[in-house]
Amino acid sequence: MIWRQRNKRYFGVSFLTKDVVLVQIKEIVRARLGGRPINITDTVNASLCASWGIIG
Repeated sequence: MIWRQRNKRYFGVSFLTKDVVLVQIKEIVRARLGGRPINITDTVNASLCASWGIIG
């Protein structure tokens, strides 16, 4: 994902905005972590997961 965008920018092909890339990264992470146990006792981990919509 990130390398694909980097190459598009480098070689002058149309590319996505940084906000769109960030949304796509969050969706990928959310999909890969969905249903897996997450250590919510780590406050940084829990905060990141909550802000990205991985946990409620």
